[in-house]
Amino acid sequence: MPEFFADVLMFLLGFILIMGGVQQIASLSMARRWMPVPGAFYLVPSLILIAGIIALFNPTGARNTAFIIIGISSLVYSLSELINWFKFYPSSS
Repeated sequence: MPEFFADVLMFLLGFILIMGGVQQIASLSMARRWMPVPGAFYLVPSLILIAGIIALFNPTGARNTAFIIIGISSLVYSLSELINWFKFYPSSS
């Protein structure tokens, strides 16, 4: 029974990472209208997207490793979003 809940959690977290990666890529694409965005800024969202896809399509394989990858990806996602917000937030002045 606990394996079922762990698999459901893996699907849910994988889906959240996929949506976060797609959202960051879309936000960076929108930011190109205001200022140039270096290609390196797309690296972290792409890695988050890949981690989400792996978690979504391989929930039972190496579950402990996947939880570590999802945790690290979530932390990197939050830091990346914070950096992007400070860098690309349009100033009101």
